[in-house]
Amino acid sequence: MKKCSIPGCNRKYHGRGFCQKHYVEQKSEWPICSIEGCGRKRKGYGLCQLHYRHLKETGSPHLDKTPKRTIYVDPRGYASEGTSHAMTYTHRLIVEKALKKPLRTDAPVHHFDNNKTNNVNTNLIACDSKSYHVLLHTRTKSFRATGNPKLRQCYICKNWKDPEHFYTRKNGGHIAACKPCLRTRAKGHFEPTKRI
Repeated sequence: MKKCSIPGCNRKYHGRGFCQKHYVEQKSEWPICSIEGCGRKRKGYGLCQLHYRHLKETGSPHLDKTPKRTIYVDPRGYASEGTSHAMTYTHRLIVEKALKKPLRTDAPVHHFDNNKTNNVNTNLIACDSKSYHVLLHTRTKSFRATGNPKLRQCYICKNWKDPEHFYTRKNGGHIAACKPCLRTRAKGHFEPTKRI
């Protein structure tokens, strides 16, 4: 049976050549981590196992109390920010900060100038529904093309016309083709076209 390496001690071996009593005494004298306030036993580069692993993973042995925030631009062009566990669109964060309350998850945010990277709070509009957001895009497109936000474009003839030239759906929306084009198509005078 192995014995303690301290001369005159005949107790049973516990670890690192010492018995339980001397192991605890020697443990307090072992080199500790060089990070202030850590107190763990040194492993490599003067660091404990925790700080050494953090050094290998991040390049810094210091543990951050708050997770590192990053900014990411998705393939559609929207900027997001947050930690690796929770990303939020930047434009939503700006609107929430201006309103001083969180947005509903189903409430879209509209960029007034249609520039997804322009996240100035004067360029952002909080919409109460997706249908209102779509209406803003439709009216903006109409205004830029004709100067009149109320006009609609027929997807068949590509002309901009007053909404009275379109059939209305039961839900209040308009059918994308004007009445004359639908009548002509019903008579079979031209081939169907793909909707743009």
